[in-house]
Amino acid sequence: MSGAQDRSVRDNVISNSAVITGDNNTVTQHVFPPAAGVDAVAELAALRTLLGTMAIPDATKLGRALDDAAEDAAKPEPEKAEVAGALGRIVGYAKKAADFGTHVATLTPMVEKLCGWLGEHGPKVWALLKGS
Repeated sequence: MSGAQDRSVRDNVISNSAVITGDNNTVTQHVFPPAAGVDAVAELAALRTLLGTMAIPDATKLGRALDDAAEDAAKPEPEKAEVAGALGRIVGYAKKAADFGTHVATLTPMVEKLCGWLGEHGPKVWALLKGS
């Protein structure tokens, strides 16, 4: 491979980063609201109200996930990884709703605020909402 450039990426640990090789690539990153301005308990309560109006087939499981998220978020020292796991389940159940498309515009800003509050765990939940 005469004249070829080595574009290998070598590192033991790469986290919270985008590694792009090649030519003419672009990367966009979503910026979440600052955690300090988010009342996670209130956002989860609003999310529960909205989801209660949707036709979600796994309503019992959704209720448990909402309870888990609210319980963990209300702790003096919340385990944000636990809240993120529960919120990920909530998003998954919401996306199964027959009327998800009707409510996604209202649901998205709520999840976005919670993702900001979740810090490093937020992008994983956001990917669940925005992915197919």
